[in-house]
Amino acid sequence: CILFGFALSILLLPASALYSDVQQALIMLFSVAIYLTPVVYPPPKTGMFADLITYNPLPATISSARDWLFTGSYSSLDSVLTLSLCSICFICITLAGVRIAMPHLVARMGM
Repeated sequence: CILFGFALSILLLPASALYSDVQQALIMLFSVAIYLTPVVYPPPKTGMFADLITYNPLPATISSARDWLFTGSYSSLDSVLTLSLCSICFICITLAGVRIAMPHLVARMGM
């Protein structure tokens, strides 16, 4: 979860440096998105919300960490490893993008 959050924050770094609206948009987005991660309540079995939760990578990561902490077993280790590997690749790509964008950001900000 930390790697995934770090990858998303690096992706939003250039836009957030230029525009303060990104920070307010993230607050509104995450206040709604917290209900899309069924950690406290059981996920639904049918319906559109069940399909949305199926493609959300964070519930598997959070529930796997909770299961490992309390029971000592992993519930969905394959999805956790997949998310971690994708996050590491995404971090490398976004760091390269930030390195390319940083001189342009500095010039535009007037520093």
